[in-house]
Amino acid sequence: MRRVERALLLIFVVGVVAVGAGCVHNAFTPSTTMRFAPRPDGCYVDLIFLGEPPGPYVVIGRVSTESTAQGLFAIGENNEAAMERLKEEACRAGAHGLLQADTQAEGSWTKNGYSKSTTGAAVAFVYVDPYGRPLPPPRGPRVVIHPGAQPVAPIARPTPAPIVPPPPPPFPEPPPPAAMAAPSAPPAAAAAPSAQPSTP
Repeated sequence: MRRVERALLLIFVVGVVAVGAGCVHNAFTPSTTMRFAPRPDGCYVDLIFLGEPPGPYVVIGRVSTESTAQGLFAIGENNEAAMERLKEEACRAGAHGLLQADTQAEGSWTKNGYSKSTTGAAVAFVYVDPYGRPLPPPRGPRVVIHPGAQPVAPIARPTPAPIVPPPPPPFPEPPPPAAMAAPSAPPAAAAAPSAQPSTP
């Protein structure tokens, strides 16, 4: 009897946890006949939120995720969790990156308590060479600057200071004018020799 009660209690607890935890649905919708081997869990994928990938690529499909959680399980439901599920689905599809990735989270109160739902979707792609052959997946993480994704401000270069020649040396000041001396008297005329009577 006790075993039956314990089994029923266990079933009840599992049911409550399952209802409280909600449900998660991830999907991949292929858009090409190309098929790729699944990549390992937690693999790296390029996330392109704006602009185009840095190299030639081929779109292989679309990944999506939907989830609903109630009570305490709703705490972990957010945009980051939805993005992680999109990346996991991309790895399973063998994708190298995601384009136009978008996620949304919304919470609400119902008669059963607080509930939160998240949704997300993105375009999955793989890099290819100029002949359309798939390339090895990126190993990232890496920083990718996409041309045209955002305006790049020109690098401000300091303006060199103009070369100003040194000022010329100052001209020497003229000496002060000497004090003018009083005019000297003209020299006296030589006295005429006096006539001496000649003696016989």
